[in-house]
Amino acid sequence: MAHSVSPEILYLFLKTDKLALIRLAGGGAQPNISQKIVREFQIPLPPLATQQAIVAEIEAEQALVAANRELITRFEQKIQATLARIWGEAELVPAEA
Repeated sequence: MAHSVSPEILYLFLKTDKLALIRLAGGGAQPNISQKIVREFQIPLPPLATQQAIVAEIEAEQALVAANRELITRFEQKIQATLARIWGEAELVPAEA
């Protein structure tokens, strides 16, 4: 029985398991992944509703990762601004010759 495949699941699976596809393509400096290889590549497919739930969970986690990266950037900027303020207010001591 053939299942419907969510384009997002197909993309995520192929992105995650691209090394397996490259191995199937054979050696060489530039492996050739043909349509035949992609069509014959076995992808475990749960029902469409499960695929959609998986995609939704992955997208939610990706949003959290993006938010955490933004938070890290903000705190790095705050740290740099604080250090600049602290060092800028400190009295400069001339270097000894």
